[in-house]
Amino acid sequence: MGFGAPPLSEAAIEAIWSATERTLTDLTKIYFDAELAKVKSRSEGTYNRSTDSLASAGDETHHSTGIFPDGSNLTLTFTAHANANEYSIWAEIVDSIGNKLSDLITRDGHISAFLIEACETKDKVFKFDIAYGDDKTIVSPYRFIAGDTTKLPPIQQTRIRSDIVPAGEKIYYHMRCEQAGSKTCQLHMRYYLHRA
Repeated sequence: MGFGAPPLSEAAIEAIWSATERTLTDLTKIYFDAELAKVKSRSEGTYNRSTDSLASAGDETHHSTGIFPDGSNLTLTFTAHANANEYSIWAEIVDSIGNKLSDLITRDGHISAFLIEACETKDKVFKFDIAYGDDKTIVSPYRFIAGDTTKLPPIQQTRIRSDIVPAGEKIYYHMRCEQAGSKTCQLHMRYYLHRA
């Protein structure tokens, strides 16, 4: 070590490192706990251990998504109101043979992406909302333009971060378009369920 001191043994080095690591871990936990306490006590929100944790953040980042509709021979079609800029009535989300998205949400989960596959009306703005329950609690709005060449291609995928969709709730959509007349879009959705 200098000045004639004998070198430290491997055991001594390991003991010093372990003590330093324990101290840093303890300090990190103290600071982390203090910051977490601030999050929990925010007046503008509430802390939910099952959804506001590092584990849930990890699940949000790394998970396997389900696809609706799942079969390559199935379609999902949303229909806008016949009047321009007016929402259609709320309709449960079902595929071309009657499978319900609601039946797949067996645990609390999230909608994680929409892929617009085809649109009947080109170069017009569409907007839809996804909601659940009798009160139609909106978990994700979405707006897109489906065009051939002048704006965006009809195939568009967007990752979203919806609010939680509780298990057992019916899931609905309503849609509007800037243009009156017959207007539908075909799409599929990705979703994931929270870990049990």
